[in-house]
Amino acid sequence: MYYALRFQVLPGPDVAGTAARVADFCDRAGIGEVVLITNAEEHFGGLAADEDVWFDTVATAAPVLRAAGLAVSLNPWVTVGHADRGRRDRLGFAPMVSPHGEVAAAQASFACPRWRSWLAGHYGRYAALGLRVLWLEDDFRYHNHAPLTWGGGFEPEMLERFAELAGEPVKRADLVDAITAPGPPHPWRALLARTWFEAQLAAVAAVRDAVAGRSALGLMSSTLGIASVEGRDWRRLLTALGPGAVHRPHYAPYTDAVGRELAWSVAMLELQRPLRPAGTEVAPEVENYPFTSWSKSDTQTWSEMVACALTGADGLLLDVVPFTAGSPDRFPAVGAMLRDSAPHWSSPRPRASRSASASPGTTTPPSTCTPRATWTRWSSTRPARPATCSATASRSAAAGARSTPCSGRWPARSRTRTCPSCSRAACCSTASPRRSSPNAASASG
Repeated sequence: MYYALRFQVLPGPDVAGTAARVADFCDRAGIGEVVLITNAEEHFGGLAADEDVWFDTVATAAPVLRAAGLAVSLNPWVTVGHADRGRRDRLGFAPMVSPHGEVAAAQASFACPRWRSWLAGHYGRYAALGLRVLWLEDDFRYHNHAPLTWGGGFEPEMLERFAELAGEPVKRADLVDAITAPGPPHPWRALLARTWFEAQLAAVAAVRDAVAGRSALGLMSSTLGIASVEGRDWRRLLTALGPGAVHRPHYAPYTDAVGRELAWSVAMLELQRPLRPAGTEVAPEVENYPFTSWSKSDTQTWSEMVACALTGADGLLLDVVPFTAGSPDRFPAVGAMLRDSAPHWSSPRPRASRSASASPGTTTPPSTCTPRATWTRWSSTRPARPATCSATASRSAAAGARSTPCSGRWPARSRTRTCPSCSRAACCSTASPRRSSPNAASASG
């Protein structure tokens, strides 16, 4: 399972220098890929804002990262837009409309041909940079588009598409009343789901044609319950992405949660497994929003990483440092946690090819994963330790003496990972993530 750091290299005079620091952080943390984020969070200026600036930033950063041996992918932060948040549309896109008639100011309708053309050109332009995967963000959905109630999909342009299937013009209020009426589902409900899905397929087809196989396409997705309301056909949608499609299934909570939530996270991955075509590359995501050292404990983060590996995922997307940080090395405790976990299950970088004969929904059969050492944190049976722990080796080397071997004996049933030789927590290279970082302050689970 490879690690992929999702990170935003900000535009400015030192893009190459920032990229070099990102590469150094990844080297020390055992990360094999960087997924560059553009136009995200506080720096989001609206759809198509500062396009040339962001493109030049990626074009400068990507070669630096590749020269350091990293795979490089791209994740534009929006497709139709997550939320208005005070932004305004600048390109004349048909706005998203809610079931109640609320009109978005900065979010586009899936039925807007002008938006579809822009999206295809946007991804086609980045495909020229030779990036591994171009991701469609998880705003590629109808629900959850603040400040709209529930979401969109009731625009005049979408109603026109619906009318073609229904054989008659239908007003928004009448459509909403019909599909929400109690009793047996109204026939319009299935027609609306088909209308919505075909609009999404048209957008994916336009992007796929523009990319023209120069990069793989990836889809980030939300919870199954909401997607089912949309009537999403997962296999058709992921197949429409084209050869080498990658899926980021909905996985763990973004913030601190009680330990029992981990069972729900694992269930999410298992429920989504049969929905994907065989051979689809799978990379769940661990996100610690809003990215401070107090957002999620090391224990919870590490547990989510372990569970992801045990499900046979191909990769793990890491949202663990702020997109506005400037450089990830400002968060050394996060880097230490990733570095300490990497020997157990992280591979250097994504595989160059994908096998269609792999188990359904993943190209890495669970039997080939190597996370067996991860559960030794709570076990009395410990894996073999190196002859010398890192702290002892450093002291001995400085003194010019032969290293004193670390005994490798660890207290059974103990949560304290202390080396008997040097009395430091998690000092050996195969130790589990440290509990001493600031992230552990809010530990749960």
